[in-house]
Amino acid sequence: MLRDNKILQASPKENTPWYRNVDQLNLLRRTYAAGTTNDEFALFVGVAKRTGLDPFSNQIYCVKRGKGDYAKMTI
Repeated sequence: MLRDNKILQASPKENTPWYRNVDQLNLLRRTYAAGTTNDEFALFVGVAKRTGLDPFSNQIYCVKRGKGDYAKMTI
């Protein structure tokens, strides 16, 4: 990036994709994917990563409905 004829260096966190940033994954798990199991969350992240969709831009959702044995996750 150039600003006032000077090159600005982006910090590594700014260039890190959301799925490689532990803080972003933890935030995603606590908010968008609350109540999911480890496997369900891993599946959600894998699908989002493979399709190139960003959950923080509301391009893909993880919804958990129901309780107990009848709970289902939808992507």
